[in-house]
Amino acid sequence: YQETLRKLKLNPKYEMLVPFIMFLDAATLNAMSSHSMEPLQIILGIFKRLIRYDPKAWRTLGFIEDPSRIVGSDTLTPNQKVEDYHYMLNFLLEEVKSVIGSQGLRWKFIDDDGIVHERRLHFRLMMIIGDTKGADNLVGRFGSHWNTKGLSRDCDIPSKYADDPTHKCKMLR
Repeated sequence: YQETLRKLKLNPKYEMLVPFIMFLDAATLNAMSSHSMEPLQIILGIFKRLIRYDPKAWRTLGFIEDPSRIVGSDTLTPNQKVEDYHYMLNFLLEEVKSVIGSQGLRWKFIDDDGIVHERRLHFRLMMIIGDTKGADNLVGRFGSHWNTKGLSRDCDIPSKYADDPTHKCKMLR
């Protein structure tokens, strides 16, 4: 937050940095978990933790359908499915991107004494919360989430080197 504030060179007397927090996690649609959709949810990072922990405070921007469940997807490569996923995500984020790319939004705050303070709000994405599978989809990473033989399915690092930051592992994909 502080680094972004410095880079934007905001004057706290007239401007305010407002972080977005997003959440992606698949929700199953049937008892066998063979169909799912991912709601893309958003909240402002200026809210207190107690509010951010309340599911009713989050807003759903839309849903991303599992690309492997779309009719005809059995003929698509994994790369094409990731492209479909990102196309759906891009569509849902169109308006968010326009707010982030804007010159800010003028807003009036009233403090406890009834004094009005006007600020220009500047929005930035702070983080995206999700599970491993959702994060992999988000960044276009492939891999199995079951039967991993080591600490990571991305490289061949043995457990005994888990605390060695200088260990060089061989990337598997």
